[in-house]
Amino acid sequence: MEDIRILEQVPGKGASNLFAAAYLPPEECEAYMDFVNPDTLEKRVALSGGNAINGFFHMKDSNGRFPLRRISVSRYGSANEHKYLFTVSRNLVGWNDAELYKLASNQKIPADMDLNYPKQTWIIDRQAVASAMDGHQKLCFFWKDTQRRYIGANESFLAFFGAAMSDILEQRDEQLGWYPDQKKMRKQEERLFEKGTALMDQTVVCTARGSRHLLIMSKFPIYEGARVLGLAGYFIDMTDAVRLSAQTLKELDADPVTGFLNEKGFSRALDAAKQRYETEGQNFCISAFRIRLMSKFRKTFGDDMYMQLVSQIASALREHAPSGSVYYRGIGEQYIVLSPIKSITDMMAVRQDLEKQLSSIHTVGRDTHVTLYFNSCAVLYSSFLDTDDMIAAASRGMRVN
Repeated sequence: MEDIRILEQVPGKGASNLFAAAYLPPEECEAYMDFVNPDTLEKRVALSGGNAINGFFHMKDSNGRFPLRRISVSRYGSANEHKYLFTVSRNLVGWNDAELYKLASNQKIPADMDLNYPKQTWIIDRQAVASAMDGHQKLCFFWKDTQRRYIGANESFLAFFGAAMSDILEQRDEQLGWYPDQKKMRKQEERLFEKGTALMDQTVVCTARGSRHLLIMSKFPIYEGARVLGLAGYFIDMTDAVRLSAQTLKELDADPVTGFLNEKGFSRALDAAKQRYETEGQNFCISAFRIRLMSKFRKTFGDDMYMQLVSQIASALREHAPSGSVYYRGIGEQYIVLSPIKSITDMMAVRQDLEKQLSSIHTVGRDTHVTLYFNSCAVLYSSFLDTDDMIAAASRGMRVN
């Protein structure tokens, strides 16, 4: 106290009351009075085994804040003198409220503490925060190992994609087919592991439960010491917020399930490719595929499985097409890959590789077995010099193939 004469004029309990009222938050005053209670102090000190007991309280400082302090009460003089020394620690050596309370509640007390640490209802440890956020409907959390495989996700993430944890465990994005631009995402995550730099607030397009969504996503490395163990990330679905924005209007050129261009967008891509041919001499081809029996598959297995199969088809084409390709999905399960190419030999190699990838699709989900039947054709622009004739030739080729 500022004036020792005040304490000299009041009995012990009164002095403690004055001290508590002046320096402790009101919700801790009762616990403090129990801690310094002279009627039980001797017994508690004797039972401590070390001739001292410790309490933890928030005490007002000169700035009006309430940092956590440790108050130690030790025996002073001989046992029959009943004298005690009260000391206040300025530094708890790195202990914070949550750690101290967790130790007290688990009965795992270091040698310099005892169980008189008062329960603080406002103390919230990290696990409690994580549990509260885990079910938040707008925050979708996930984490992966250094092989980019999903190791965990919160309930909001799983509900967003309509998946169970068993569906995604140890799976990569390429296998799940949720993101149209998987190559870019893979390179970014590999760079994250290599350099340890976070990827913050990126705009990402994905397909979830048959609908196209615009996400704001962040990812950051998980460290153990200097070693990167994996990555953690979260995203918020911004689709509704930007539905009427200019960005969304631009995205209307794309198919909502696969992210491939629709007829309007593909027409523009054809015009752009034709312009490059005329100005730069850059030849191009289209590899066209019509997937058969898809309506039967949808009726048999339902919309969700159908959407998963469509996503797998799109992923197979996107992942194995030449760099710089653009993609189209049309009615009747028609898919076209427009690729910059040099020769008819290269064009046939591209077509064969894409056919091989489509033929390798044998499972949808975890246990639905399928065999994919399709017609295909590839044509080179320089053989026609007209995009309408080029598309017509590809359509005829798929009918006779």
